[in-house]
Amino acid sequence: MLAFVVAAAVGAVCPVTTVPALGSSRCVRQSNLKPVRYACALAEFNGTTLAADTTYVVIGRVSGNFTLSRGTVVVGGRGGGHVAGSLSVRGNDAGVCNLGLDVRVAVSGASATGFTAVNVTVVHDDVGIMIVGAAPRQNQIDVTGLSVSGVAAGGRNIVVAAAHAFSQTPAVVECSPGGTLLLQPFVSDANVTGTSACAVVDLYTLLAVFGQPYEVSFFNWGELEPPIDTFERRYFRPLVILAVLLGVAVAVVCTHVAAHERALRALRVNSRKKQQ
Repeated sequence: MLAFVVAAAVGAVCPVTTVPALGSSRCVRQSNLKPVRYACALAEFNGTTLAADTTYVVIGRVSGNFTLSRGTVVVGGRGGGHVAGSLSVRGNDAGVCNLGLDVRVAVSGASATGFTAVNVTVVHDDVGIMIVGAAPRQNQIDVTGLSVSGVAAGGRNIVVAAAHAFSQTPAVVECSPGGTLLLQPFVSDANVTGTSACAVVDLYTLLAVFGQPYEVSFFNWGELEPPIDTFERRYFRPLVILAVLLGVAVAVVCTHVAAHERALRALRVNSRKKQQ
């Protein structure tokens, strides 16, 4: 059975480094791997929860909505692949690599440890990866081992939007220039951050001025008592949206200014060397 190697971005590695050429087979057994994994063509499994500890290969353009479970990895085949539908992650150690997508990858539940996204381009959505706990109210989602690199989205290019995510060890999201990391941590020391290229917007800090009840309401899309909800929608919601947009704008501007200052310093140093 022929195989080809998946190219991964520097800083994050796809959990599956070798993808078999499936040919006409629906699935093949990868007995050379320990533990043994199966590799299957994604097009054969439209609308189902994908099997655990299995690699699904996207060959060309595949339409459908798919749910990844524990250890499920979806990768683009030779020449890449595109999913015209949704990918939802409901388990630990899942991965998405070398793919084009119409909409964001949705990661939810109480735990999504070891999730990896490498070389993913989302074309019809402002968000690349959305991470949110599934339980109502003040829930958290464990993303220890989170690894994100080479992810880009359309519009505002929000690489990762994470609500109430936390990590037991530092989790650093890699952004390309112009990428934004949008966070709404449940606690201030959630251990999820971005590289210097990320424009980081922290909703925990922005919403703190309105009090914790409103922060919880914002996370739950306005699930408040009717009188409060009416007042909130009429007065608070426009103000908070303005604050969030202002925060995004300030973060992006600061990132560009910092890059400009570094370039100027480099020019000054070169100029001094030439004069000497």
